[in-house]
Amino acid sequence: MSQLSVFVCGATGIQGGALARHLIHQGSAVHALTRDPGTAKSKTLEALGVKLWQGDYDNEKALREAISGTNTVFINFMPDFSDFGANLRHAKLILGIAKQVGVTQIVYSSHSVPDIGALTYYDPNSMVAVIHNSKKDIEKEVKAAGFKYFTILRPGYFMTNVLAFHNIMFPGLAETGATVTSLRPDTNIPLLDDETMGVFPSAVINDPERFNGKEILYADEYQTVTQIFEKLSKVAGRELKMVPMSDEDIEAQKTSNPFIGGQFIIRDMEKIYDMDEVKSWGLPLSTFDKFLEREADAIRAVYSKNT
Repeated sequence: MSQLSVFVCGATGIQGGALARHLIHQGSAVHALTRDPGTAKSKTLEALGVKLWQGDYDNEKALREAISGTNTVFINFMPDFSDFGANLRHAKLILGIAKQVGVTQIVYSSHSVPDIGALTYYDPNSMVAVIHNSKKDIEKEVKAAGFKYFTILRPGYFMTNVLAFHNIMFPGLAETGATVTSLRPDTNIPLLDDETMGVFPSAVINDPERFNGKEILYADEYQTVTQIFEKLSKVAGRELKMVPMSDEDIEAQKTSNPFIGGQFIIRDMEKIYDMDEVKSWGLPLSTFDKFLEREADAIRAVYSKNT
C-alpha cells in the first residue's frame, strides 16, 4: 500500500500543527506551506519530517507543488480580518488545484455552529456572522466540488486558548488576575484539547469511507466557566477569576466589541455539542485536567509571573 500523503493547511498553527504531528507519528507524509521557513515553528515541523514549501494561499505555484502527490487535503483557515473574502478565495483555489492533481479526499475544519437557528444571541450584523457565513460558503464549495470523499469537522472550544490566545480571550487575566467577560459562571463549554485535534481529523483521513459526507462536532468534555477558572487557578498557584459584565454593559458594547459576539456563541454551545454522539465514534478523548497537567509549566509561566 502506498504511503498516505496529506496537504495540511495551517500546519504552523494549532489545528494544522496538531494534525501534522499526529500524521507524522503514524507514518504518513505531510506537505504544507509556510510564509517563512526560518521561523521556529517551521523548523520544528521540518525536523519532524513535514515537507514545506514557501508561500501563502494566493501563491498558485507553491500550492500546486505542495498539493501534488497527496491523497488528502485538510483545509483550515484563520479568519483574515483585513480581507473577509480571503478564506473563500483561497478555498476555491485549493479545491481547484486538488481536483486537477488527483486528490480524492477533502477534510474541512469549519465553524463550531452548524445551524445559526440554534443560537439565542446570534446577531446577523456582527463580525461573528461574517466569519460564520464565510465558513458556510466554503462548506458549500467543498460539498459541490465532486471529490470522492469529503468530511466537515466542527471543533469545540480550544483548551489552549488559555495559553496561546490568553491576551485576546481573557484580557487582563495574566496581569491582574481578573478578566471581564459576557460569559456567565455557569456557562458550560465543550472543551477541546489540541491532542484531540490531531486524533479526530487523522481518523477521518485514515478511514474516508466511514466518515464520508459526515459533519462531525467534536470536543473532549464540558466544563463550566467556574470550573475552568478554579482549575486554572490551582495550577497557576494564584486566584484567577472572571468578572461577569452586566446586561447593561453588554447591551452598550455588543456592537462595538467583537468579542461579545464570540462569547455569545460560547454561551450557546451547550445546546449544540452532544458528548454521547462524540463518544460514539470510539476515538480516544482527553480532559481539561490532562491538558492542565501537560501544560502546567507553560500555564505557570503565563499566569504566575505577576504574583
